[in-house]
Amino acid sequence: DEIVSVWSEKTAYMEPNSVARMLLVPGGVRLEIERKIPVKLASKRSFSSLLPVGKYRDIIGAELKYVEDGLIIDKVKEGGPFWQAGISRGDMLLLINGTDIKYMPFEKITGIFDECAGSNVEVLVKREVVLW
Repeated sequence: DEIVSVWSEKTAYMEPNSVARMLLVPGGVRLEIERKIPVKLASKRSFSSLLPVGKYRDIIGAELKYVEDGLIIDKVKEGGPFWQAGISRGDMLLLINGTDIKYMPFEKITGIFDECAGSNVEVLVKREVVLW
């Protein structure tokens, strides 16, 4: 895991001691972490739906939704590939196999999952965490 912000301040250019001081403040702390997660995608043969609109949902076991900042995980199916990998509702999807998806059309993103069905992919997700 990599801490990318503390109290909405990006940590990339901060000194480690400054980040540590922010984390040790009494009370709670809000931070964002990024995590690379390997995911074994479902194969096309395991589809529960034959409708094209449901393809990517079956492959990843989740539903995606665009928000202002990017693409978030909206729903996760218990037992599905994303659930098994520890990906949660609200996580933001940043990279698929090292490819930045921020400005990629939705159909192209779902097409990547379709092409990779039955194989392993690595996704980078960002998660907001509150510690107290």
